[in-house]
Amino acid sequence: MFISKFQHGRRPAPPPPPPPPPPSTTRPPTTTTTTTTTTTTTTTITTTLPTTTAIEEFDDTIFISESSNGVCDMDWMELAKRLQEAFGKVHDE
Repeated sequence: MFISKFQHGRRPAPPPPPPPPPPSTTRPPTTTTTTTTTTTTTTTITTTLPTTTAIEEFDDTIFISESSNGVCDMDWMELAKRLQEAFGKVHDE
């Protein structure tokens, strides 16, 4: 038996509307505040290096080296001349 959409010339009743959605169960958005504190500590180390000219004697040879900061109070030639007069053989390194 064939049943059409229209029974006895009438349209069937439309389906009932879907039920309304349930009330929202989601929480409102939360606000998070983060505070970051940065502390910087600076340590200064001051070192004073000796400024004297080192003279080391090995056998009959004298080695002359500059002070650690690269400054020599006396001209190299003058120093070498004085040492040569006092000790003999001098090497400038």
